[in-house]
Amino acid sequence: MDGDNREVVVENGLVTPDGMAVDWINRNLYWSDSHTSRFEVATLDGRYRKSLHIEKLSKPRGICVDPVQGFVYWADWGTFPFIARMEMDGTNMEVLAQQGLAWPNSLSINLETGKLIWADASRDLIGMMNVDGTEMQILSDSHVDHPFSIDHYMGVIYWSDWYKKSVMSWEYPDGEPEMFHPLEDQLQHGVKVVHKSQQPTGIKTGCTENNGGCSQLCFAKPGVTRVCGCQSHLLVNEDGTCSEPTHRLLVARGHELLQVVLEPANLTNVISKAVLPIGNITGIVAFDYFVSTKRLIVGDTYSSMIASYKLDGSDRRVLAEGKIGSLDGIAVDWVTGNVFWSDSPATEGGEARIEVVNGAGTARKVLVSEGLEKPRAIALDPVMGHLYWTEWGKSSPGIARVDMDGGNREPIITTDIVWPNGLVLDLIAHKIYWTDANLDYIGIANMDGGARMKLVETNIWQPFSITVGDGSLLWTDWRYSSIDSVSLTNSTARATVMNNLSNLMTIHHYDSTTQTGTNDCAGENGGCSHLCLYTNNGPVCACKTHLELEEDGKTCADDPCEVDNGGCSHTCSLSESGPSCTCPELYMLDTDSVTCRASEKSLLIAAHDLIYRVTLDTPTHQVTYLNYNSISYSLALGYDSKNERVIYRDARMGVVSVSLNGSHVRQLNDDVDAYSITVDNIAGNLYWVKRNMVKCSR
Repeated sequence: MDGDNREVVVENGLVTPDGMAVDWINRNLYWSDSHTSRFEVATLDGRYRKSLHIEKLSKPRGICVDPVQGFVYWADWGTFPFIARMEMDGTNMEVLAQQGLAWPNSLSINLETGKLIWADASRDLIGMMNVDGTEMQILSDSHVDHPFSIDHYMGVIYWSDWYKKSVMSWEYPDGEPEMFHPLEDQLQHGVKVVHKSQQPTGIKTGCTENNGGCSQLCFAKPGVTRVCGCQSHLLVNEDGTCSEPTHRLLVARGHELLQVVLEPANLTNVISKAVLPIGNITGIVAFDYFVSTKRLIVGDTYSSMIASYKLDGSDRRVLAEGKIGSLDGIAVDWVTGNVFWSDSPATEGGEARIEVVNGAGTARKVLVSEGLEKPRAIALDPVMGHLYWTEWGKSSPGIARVDMDGGNREPIITTDIVWPNGLVLDLIAHKIYWTDANLDYIGIANMDGGARMKLVETNIWQPFSITVGDGSLLWTDWRYSSIDSVSLTNSTARATVMNNLSNLMTIHHYDSTTQTGTNDCAGENGGCSHLCLYTNNGPVCACKTHLELEEDGKTCADDPCEVDNGGCSHTCSLSESGPSCTCPELYMLDTDSVTCRASEKSLLIAAHDLIYRVTLDTPTHQVTYLNYNSISYSLALGYDSKNERVIYRDARMGVVSVSLNGSHVRQLNDDVDAYSITVDNIAGNLYWVKRNMVKCSR
């Protein structure tokens, strides 16, 4: 309590965790994130993090818990605001109140009286009701101006007031609200009363003894019972232990990665679904999963980066960054750990490429660059040494393959194909499957393109990604925001696995048959010092781009950039002429050709769900997409040059301040109607227009 011994409990995948509550009896921590629309739980020390899949979540904020009765209460201030409760494992959700709510920011529960108190920041009022939603009433709508957080103790209600920049107190019902702790220059946020009576002890639940017999999370249920839970990527067993699912479907949705556990032998039956806590990612289109190492390989288009993570979001390792346009396809070679990807140019005139990097991220090489327009999905056959990809370009759409070292390129499918989006290989049946989003069909052929036919061509619209497993094909349908399936032995046996999933991108299915088979690159990397790339004629050793192999055909020449970084202040990269210095985005080389200096002139541009920066004083106008999560209609835009922060109007959050690299997001106010923003960088004031008013705050 004195501020010492600070310990980070949770740090990955958080943007605006507005609500937080401690289950002091069962030792769990709950929090909500209104920006990512997530509700999560972990033990108090941050272990076993689990995403609770709750229907109707939009912008969850205030949370309070009643572990005695076994309920979690929360407020959601999305398009259709409500106050709801659920059991502590996230099940049996029940909406308690909707009518008369606008921005329900915060909740507090009185365990003795069984009353819920809430604050509404739009209607400027404080309300109360029973914990079952009955007897709803307004306690006060005077002296209340934009309440943010609320709590109570011994008949006194405390709340933070954004307009008054103060904590207010009110002795209910006979007293008058008064300023309890004003601070002129700062908005007051969370308010919490600390007293032992707020968290009564000595209460027995189903989790009290030996964590209820659960190996990870224990959730007390109403009555003296319990349910065990596991972190998001694991399944709970009947004995309370946790295990890996046998059938895992991973779904990229731009801002998040969803894990769906499917029933074996019946991939249309969903057992569970949860968001994986992968942080600092804003544009997930392509990914893969390395089954043997249990690591995700994720591409982020906005930050031009490929990184690997554990399934719990920890241990982030950057494999490749920079010089990446649009990451549409990623595939891992499970024999060597090499990662391959397709890169379509983000801007006109850019170079399309297919590249590879070793699992350590130290050797990156361009495999294919000539004759590419818009390569999209890619898939690997390490046993035979082949790499397949779909080409979306207008001049030559189709499917092609090369050896995994980039040689022996040959077309596979070239006719009756326009927008080949998805591609998957069935290495057991030796078949390829693809989707065409223009002609609306799913095709099947032998690995060399022979015996081609259409497997699905009716009742299918804009199929994007496709995957195979356990006798079924699954694909994403953009028109209906769904994941659908068809039996490989009976094309009439079709089903919708999931629907109402917006922003569907790549899907992959993994089971015990996924990523099986080996080649001569296995063990000691095939004797290669950098990259071992298997082909139909055996392993080929290769070096990072612009490095040559020594005479032994296995060892790469020394990299001059590895000696004192080639003299560069930032990045040393190799070219045909030797080492050269390059700068990160928004920087430019100084006259000495080795030192980078920051761009001093640039434009910030708001474009609906994106904010980007264009340099004005670099040799070419560099465009950088700022790494902000889930921006919603960024209409107004300002810049705080003193603190180097972007301030923008978000249609869901109001006026938001964020650093240039996308970190440290702060909600300044809830004014979603702000239509123009400017900053007085001398006085530190913020001005914005709302309808026929000009408003101001610090």
